[in-house]
Parts: sequence; structure tokens; C-alpha cells
Amino acid sequence: MRILAVSVSKPKLVKYKGKEISTGIYKKPVNGPVMLGKTNIDGDGQADLKVHGGLDKAVYSFPWEHYAFYRELFGHDDFAYGHFGENLTTKEMLETAVHIGDRFRIGEAVLEVSQPRSPCSKFAMKMGAAEAVKTMLDSGKTGYYFRVIKEGVIDVGKATRLSVNEAAPTVDDVHRLMFFDTVNVSELKKASACSALAPSWREKFATRLRKLESRIN
Repeated sequence: MRILAVSVSKPKLVKYKGKEISTGIYKKPVNGPVMLGKTNIDGDGQADLKVHGGLDKAVYSFPWEHYAFYRELFGHDDFAYGHFGENLTTKEMLETAVHIGDRFRIGEAVLEVSQPRSPCSKFAMKMGAAEAVKTMLDSGKTGYYFRVIKEGVIDVGKATRLSVNEAAPTVDDVHRLMFFDTVNVSELKKASACSALAPSWREKFATRLRKLESRIN
């Protein structure tokens, strides 16, 4: 498991469909070690704090293995690290193999997996394709967020999994449950009881579960 790049960007204004939009999706790799705090890597920022950033979405990671899929699909060969808006470009840390609540040491910092990414219109803007959001949702190649358990300096290099939350769903399980396998009662119980899952996701699953159980009863 490795971190191939650490990327950051402050929000900036870009024109999209005749409007000026503030976004922090245009990440660029940093050179050398950088400090990771509770809600941000130094030099990074989010434009809309209602849907980005915060304790449960402090760091966004995206697997390098997915780059080839998107390159082929959208006909690009110039995707540089950070292209998908990620802070960490990872290797051997796929959504299907990482559980909610798994903890990793990266440099001096300790991070905990908190939730999958849900792409928005700014991802479509960055990819230059309206269908990009649906493609990411359908494929499950979303990447995921970390919360910061221990602050510290991070850099490219080895990532060490400190613990595996085996009782919890994987990132891919949670993504599928949210968007596709939506009425799976046993999985809804598992996800809504997962204390490491971001509260907003747990609440959505718990609400869905209550509605389903009320119909059954």
C-alpha cells in the first residue's frame, strides 16, 4: 500500500455553463512533506463546506488503479495526480478491500476511513462530460474519505493499515447500499450500526431501515 501523491488546492473561480463557480477540485501535487490537521492538509481548501470538508471528510483519497478506466472511457491520456480532486492518490487501497473504520498510518498521521465519495456536478465539470457523475456512481470507482485521528506530517511513500474493521461494510458495500441495493434490510442494519461511518450516511440508512420495517410490520 502506497501514497503516490499528496495534492492540494485552494478554491478558485471557474466558468462553467455561463456561470462562475467556486471549486477546490483542481488539486495539484505538493513537493515534499506537508502538515495534515484535523480538517485539512496545509494549502488545501473546500469551496462549499455544506457538502465538502469537515471532520468526516478531511482527506479525500482516490485509487490510482482507476485512472486507466477513466482514461479509456473519456479518451484522455493526460490525467495527472490529483485529477479527480483527490488529496491522496493511493495504490493497493481499493474500495472493495477497505472497510469503513479501517485505520492507516501515513507519515506521522493516523487516518480512519469514514465514507465513500458521492460525485457532484463539479466532477462533471472537471471531466468535461455530463455523464461523468453517472459513470462514477455506476462503476463504484469513487474513492473515499478519511477523518484524521492523529495529526502530523504526511508525504508520498508507504501507507500502513493499522487495523481492519472486519465487522463493518467495505467502502464498496456502503456505496452499493446507498445507490443500488437500497432495500437490503440486513445490510442496512449493519451499516446504520457502524459507528465509524459518517453520521450523515448512518442517518440515511437508519431512516430507510425504519421505513422498510414499518411496511413489514
